Amino acid sequence: MSGDVDFCWCVSGYRVFIEMKLLGQDQKTKVDIAKQLEESKVFATYVSDDTKDVARIQRDIFLKSATKKFNPKLEPTMINLVAVDLSELQLGTVDLGDCLIAAGGNEFVKNCHPAIRRSAVVGVFEPADKALTTEQAEWVKCFHEVLPAGEPHPRDYIHGLLFLFRDTQERAALSYELSGVVVWNPALIDAARAKPVLEAIHQIVVRAKF
Repeated sequence: MSGDVDFCWCVSGYRVFIEMKLLGQDQKTKVDIAKQLEESKVFATYVSDDTKDVARIQRDIFLKSATKKFNPKLEPTMINLVAVDLSELQLGTVDLGDCLIAAGGNEFVKNCHPAIRRSAVVGVFEPADKALTTEQAEWVKCFHEVLPAGEPHPRDYIHGLLFLFRDTQERAALSYELSGVVVWNPALIDAARAKPVLEAIHQIVVRAKF
C-alpha cells in the first residue's frame, strides 16, 4: 500500500496495519495542576462530565484513520487498526466504558451500568443509517464531520480500535507496563477472523483490567 501507516504486522495470514496516537492531557488541566501544586503542594479537581474527552478520542481516531495512511479499498487479508494511548487522558482515569462509547456508542454499553451511557454520543462504528436524536445529529456534525469532502467514513475500512494504557504513566522508555483492549468493528470483522489477531496482540500487550 502507498500510505505511511506506522506498523505492518503479518499475523496468521493477515496483514495488520496499525496507526498509533498518544493522547496527552489537555493544556488547561496541565496548567491548573501546575498552579495548584506550586501554591499548595496539593492538587484536586472535580469533573462532572467527561463527555468532551470522548469527543477528543473520536477526533484523533478520525485524524489517524485518514486514507493517506490506510488503504480504504479492503482486501480479504487486510486488517486496519488505530491504536490510541489514553494513559494521560482524564488524569489516567479513562476506563472501558469510555473506549466502548467512543468506538460504538451507547449500543456497545447497553448491558453496562446506566451511568456509563452518554445519550449524545454517536460511536465511530455506528451505522450510517441509524436514526439520530437531535443531540446525536449535533454530535455527528461537530465531531464526525471532520473528514475531507468525498472521503469515506472510517467505519467502512477500520476494523478495530486498540486502546492502550501505561502503568505507571512514565514517559521514559521501558519504565512502564503496557496493557490494552481491542474494540472491533462488527460491520467488517467477526469473532473468527478477529481471534488470531487478538491472541497475537495479547501475547505482546496484556489485556487491560478495569
